[in-house]
Amino acid sequence: MLNTKLKSRQWLEDSKGNIIIGEGRQRIFELIEQTGSINQTAKIMKMSYRGVWGKIKATEGHLNKKIVLTER
Repeated sequence: MLNTKLKSRQWLEDSKGNIIIGEGRQRIFELIEQTGSINQTAKIMKMSYRGVWGKIKATEGHLNKKIVLTER
């Protein structure tokens, strides 16, 4: 018998092919919830703060709903 695995990736796109949410964005939201910090999330994901922030804003824009509440 072959030693095999079936793998797949899933994401949600809008009608223009823009990603609304996928594994990477899901991980971003999970890390923000765990760490309480966009900055820490960016470091863990090895992304810029601006890159993480852009993905948050893009997802919020598609869903027309605030997902991450921020404080200053």
